[in-house]
Amino acid sequence: MRTKDRISIRCMVMILCVTICFSMMGTEAFASSNSEEKLLDDTTICDEGQVFRDQNTVDANPEIVFQNRAASKNTWKNIRNQTDKGNILITKDDNTPVIDHGHCALVYSAGNQTAEIFGKGCISGIYDFEDTTWASKNRVRLYYPATASYDERKAAADYAAKNLVGMKYSVLASVGDSKYLNCATLVWRSYNQLGLLLGYNFKDNKQITCTPKALVEGPGNMTIKIQKNWPGTDW
Repeated sequence: MRTKDRISIRCMVMILCVTICFSMMGTEAFASSNSEEKLLDDTTICDEGQVFRDQNTVDANPEIVFQNRAASKNTWKNIRNQTDKGNILITKDDNTPVIDHGHCALVYSAGNQTAEIFGKGCISGIYDFEDTTWASKNRVRLYYPATASYDERKAAADYAAKNLVGMKYSVLASVGDSKYLNCATLVWRSYNQLGLLLGYNFKDNKQITCTPKALVEGPGNMTIKIQKNWPGTDW
């Protein structure tokens, strides 16, 4: 065989080897990418606070994140089974920069639906539990207004469904606003129209907003379910 032919064959072999190596590297990189993608899918929910917590924990131990998510979902299942029309769901998990305001919703259909507004860009409405982020929360309490009868609690939920849906969100929406709501003003207004005061007395100043924290700290609510990793009454 001529020297020129030998060189050509060697070049072809080298090119083939390099191609195979790069191909294997690409496959590994793709597999790694898919694995990371699946990890994020398994451990996060469409909730900014939860995504942030998961991102901070996943480097330490991804399995812990998965277990915490599972524990949270199981706890939510127990709470969900106890919800009744007119109950109030409150979590401390939600916040925006500077404001640790939490989130709340009014139960419209026992075990199934809430009257709720989620946040910026959202519209108030009646939502199935599956379309909310309650199952992803790590700290949830279920309340009912102790001073309200069962019929009054149902009437509050019906009022929200009839009069407080289709409104835009504003974090500082006042309790007297006819155009904007936040999660707590929706709950407060639903009961206030029955003459039942939740939290502080905002009705003397219609320009003041309400927060989930204010609902918890003020009079008129009674806790019927506490998730054990939210101890005491401190916000």
